[in-house]
Amino acid sequence: MAKDPSNEIVLSYYDSLLRANDVALLQGPHWLNDVIIGFYFEYLNETLNKNEKKELYFISPELTQLLKMTDSSQYNIFLDPLNVSEYKCILFPLNNCDRKDAAGGSHWSLLIFCKQDKTCYHFDSSKGYNDNIAAKFAKNIMNCVLYKDESNKFVDIDCPQQDNGYDCGVYVLCLADVITKHVLKTGRIDGCNYSQIKKLVHAKRTELLNLINDLKCTGVGITMSANALALNTYFKKKKITVGLSWTYTGMGPIVMAQDSHKNYENIYQNKLLENFSENKQGGGTLNFVKGKFGSQYLYYDDEEDGASNIDIIDPGTLMMS
Repeated sequence: MAKDPSNEIVLSYYDSLLRANDVALLQGPHWLNDVIIGFYFEYLNETLNKNEKKELYFISPELTQLLKMTDSSQYNIFLDPLNVSEYKCILFPLNNCDRKDAAGGSHWSLLIFCKQDKTCYHFDSSKGYNDNIAAKFAKNIMNCVLYKDESNKFVDIDCPQQDNGYDCGVYVLCLADVITKHVLKTGRIDGCNYSQIKKLVHAKRTELLNLINDLKCTGVGITMSANALALNTYFKKKKITVGLSWTYTGMGPIVMAQDSHKNYENIYQNKLLENFSENKQGGGTLNFVKGKFGSQYLYYDDEEDGASNIDIIDPGTLMMS
């Protein structure tokens, strides 16, 4: 069977994987998907957080969606391993998808939690579109991080507005750029100048294409993490086969499901080895299934019949080995 060229891997960058059909979204007037936004947020995390001064943390679209569809009492399971409480600002790319069992959504906006201000700031390039979703999610985030401090608040910021139906994701990235520079310079969000956003949006797709090409040439981000190496050893010991040359590269969130093709949302866990340890006799296979937002998920089947217990792993923690 001939390979689909649109599915070819263009870049593996730390925990992000870009395929040709993802990159093609940057070559025309297209709506950006979670993969492109997740890649750029991964890039910002890697380039801005190299020193010990923790200012900003960029949450992936996949984890943001997972949190949005999860009870807030479970947020610490996902956020504590990231040490987000140590950062001044946490950035979340919000999508209006409200389905647990299928891909969807038509609009992106940006939510930023600022610990110093005890405030969540919402930036929407199509004002009013994501307001209700953002306000509810902001309340949950602040209740988790601030432990229900009564002084927390939600502010909807007036920001430049898109004049088409496909640039919302680009606005999220450009707003993140401008706000990041301002926070690094001043330590706060207040007073940020958004006058150049539209100009930045016009150039952002080309900028991202050049960035992807540069990263391909330099080979940055393609080494396996310590967790991945440790887990490979564990796989071999337990006689677990890794399908299609993929490797799990972190200890991030896992979704337990009774049926890998129908239900992604039953029980959340955050320690992969505990789940694998349930397979006392060894064996099993890692394979592909399709997940929310059209991303690839890996699952581990530790049952002979291949149906009763599936671990679906957050795609934000995957890379090619």
